[in-house]
Amino acid sequence: MPSVQHPLGLSLEQVLDIRPPKTPTLELLKLLLRYILAGLFSVFEEAELKEPAPRKVLINRVIYKSWRIPCTPPRLPLIADFGEARLADENHRGQDIIMPDVYRAQEDILNINWDIKVDIWSIAMVIGTSVAGRTFFKARNDQRLLDDTHHRAEMAAIMGPSS
Repeated sequence: MPSVQHPLGLSLEQVLDIRPPKTPTLELLKLLLRYILAGLFSVFEEAELKEPAPRKVLINRVIYKSWRIPCTPPRLPLIADFGEARLADENHRGQDIIMPDVYRAQEDILNINWDIKVDIWSIAMVIGTSVAGRTFFKARNDQRLLDDTHHRAEMAAIMGPSS
C-alpha cells in the first residue's frame, strides 16, 4: 500500500529561483553533490541488500504531480524524485529511454547494457548544467527534433570519440 509523504522542503530549482543570479556557488554545488552521492549510494546499497537481483519487478507505478512548496528553514538535500525510473531486464537494458533527453548517457542513446554509471553521468550532467547555466548538449536536428546522431556528435565534439 503506497503511503503519502510530507514535503521535505524546497527543491533545488526553487532554491535557485530565490538566489539572485539563479546559479549556485561552487561551494553549494560541492555540498549538494556530497549529499546527493551519499543518498544515491545508500539507496543502491539498501536495494541490493533487500533484493540482490539485477532487476526489480513492480506491479504498479504511480507518478505524482510536483507542487511548489513554501519556503522553509534550510535543510539538507534528499533524493526523493524517481519520476524517470524505469524497469529493465536482467542485463539492465530497458525497452525505452531511461533518462531525460539532453542528459542521456551513451548507453541509453545506443540502447546497450547499462549500470550505475548512468546515474553518475546523470548527476554530472545536472551539476554541469547548474554551473554552466545551460545544458551541454542540444541533441536536436535542424527540425528541432530529438536526434541521437546529433547527440552523439555533440558528445564526441566535447569529450572525443568513445572507445
